[in-house]
Amino acid sequence: MDTNRYDVWAVAKDPGGTNGVLPVVRDLRSRGIKVLLIANGKAIELLGGSEDAKIDFVAATSTQQLLDNHVPPRVLLACMSSNGGVGRDLVPLLRRGNCITVALQDFWGADLWHHWADPTFRPDYIIVNDEPVGAKLVLKAWPEYRPEQVVVTGYPANDKYASINVPSVAARVRAALGLAEDLPIILFGGQSWPTGQVIGEVVDVLNVIGGDAYFVPRPHPRTKDDFAKEMAPWQEALARFRGRLILDWFGQVDTPSLIAAAADHGVVVSIYSTILVEAACLRGNAISVLYPDYGMKKLLDELQGCDDFPLVELGCARKAVDRDALHRALTAMVFWGKDKLLVAAQEKHFPLDGKNAERAADFITKLI
Repeated sequence: MDTNRYDVWAVAKDPGGTNGVLPVVRDLRSRGIKVLLIANGKAIELLGGSEDAKIDFVAATSTQQLLDNHVPPRVLLACMSSNGGVGRDLVPLLRRGNCITVALQDFWGADLWHHWADPTFRPDYIIVNDEPVGAKLVLKAWPEYRPEQVVVTGYPANDKYASINVPSVAARVRAALGLAEDLPIILFGGQSWPTGQVIGEVVDVLNVIGGDAYFVPRPHPRTKDDFAKEMAPWQEALARFRGRLILDWFGQVDTPSLIAAAADHGVVVSIYSTILVEAACLRGNAISVLYPDYGMKKLLDELQGCDDFPLVELGCARKAVDRDALHRALTAMVFWGKDKLLVAAQEKHFPLDGKNAERAADFITKLI
């Protein structure tokens, strides 16, 4: 057994959780705090195969493996990735040893009503993005929780947007894809069901609107394996599109860069994908397509406890509940420029001071 006692165990599991935990770990280590970074699930592959990560970690498939090989820490920081995992399962085990437990959200709701619903797994504290939606959702899901147990720092993963020069990235994207500088970009981001129906609606509305703009559809990374059935209606929709269609067959531009280009001049459209959150961080136009029979139905099924898409609740994205609303939103954002009310809300709820991870690390440091 490693007899060295770490100040913090930090557990990352899924991509979102990993992106949230890593900046906090780096900040804590920069202060001289001893942190054991633990990879579980997908994070083992992400950290093990990424040259960009360049960070020390241990892979773990069970809580027993960790307890057998390491002295329990003073503080546990666990991401709230889907299906719980090692981070969640450590909460009750470490609590018995006077370890303070902290959960870190990377998206609103984050399994509050699902795999973290059992009070057995309730952490001592939870870190969220904002107070109006993020904190209130926690108190709604866990009514026995006290407000002081909910810590608002902003999502640490969003710190990376503070250093992005949006116009510069947009210029590189347009050069790579051969796009004119003066025409807006409409980026559509896919998800699982009902992506096929939604992209069909977007295409039909754009065909009616007309005008000069680039339509750039980008499937979800897991479409080929997990969401393949969405591709038939996806292709049917693209086949009937009558405007400037841009298909980046050779992967010259990554999705974050495309989001920046659309945020600079155009609009990002999806159901309730995280690319809309990224657009908000980059102060771009964003439309969430939530028709009652599919988009909203999917959201309410997946994000239990939410009455609406939190980004819409915060005023950081427009919601299209039918074709007329989608037509109005697209027309305004594509041809009239930036929605100033959206930008004001985005600046309020997604401050780009680059200090979200620092605020989370400040809180954890006080617990040690």
